[in-house]
Amino acid sequence: MRIQFSSLIYLRDIKTFITYFFITPIIQMILFVLINQQYSSTIDYNIALSSVFISANASAINTINQLLVTDKILGIHTEMIVHKPYAIKYWFDKIVTVYFSSLLLFLINICILAIFGVTTDQIYSAIALLPFSILYSLLIGVIAFYLAINMSNIYFFNNIFMNILPIISGLAIPIATYPAIFKNFSMLFPYDQLLTAIHTNQVVLVPVWIHLVIVGLISTLLYRYRVVVQKK
Repeated sequence: MRIQFSSLIYLRDIKTFITYFFITPIIQMILFVLINQQYSSTIDYNIALSSVFISANASAINTINQLLVTDKILGIHTEMIVHKPYAIKYWFDKIVTVYFSSLLLFLINICILAIFGVTTDQIYSAIALLPFSILYSLLIGVIAFYLAINMSNIYFFNNIFMNILPIISGLAIPIATYPAIFKNFSMLFPYDQLLTAIHTNQVVLVPVWIHLVIVGLISTLLYRYRVVVQKK
């Protein structure tokens, strides 16, 4: 487990730790609150909470991708696929690391929001949904890794998902106002539904589970394909 943590650049020293877990999420939060203010003419703390929630999910995508890329560079990933493709400990350690990183980022910034008066009911809703959304984002990160594993830029799909996450979640601007093509694309992901559930304090897990099953099947198929190809 310690090896997993040490391979993450933002856990190696205090400066990168503060930047990753505090400064970057706060800047993003302020940015999206200001963008939303242009449309609503008020400061909406729901947007601040949603921003922290999305930052935690972005961390999940980025963390699992970094862990897998590091293993690929070191040859660990290839060795594992060839000899122990279904090693439970290998994946368990990565899942724990992803959850630790994402939950830590969320809790640090949610404490700041609590000071400024975000309602506890909405915080509780976000906490209830976060474990499921982190798992979903983790699987998205796995898919991003395997889609780009043979590309010259192995971070290609990871960067795409990281950059479009605020857009497909409707973080600052409601998805309903998007052009049809972008709205339909955004609805392929559950983030807008998750943020709506947080805002309304109505935790509904069935749609999230449907999305989890779909990305779980896709990531499993991609991994199984990689195992077959690697063993040839």
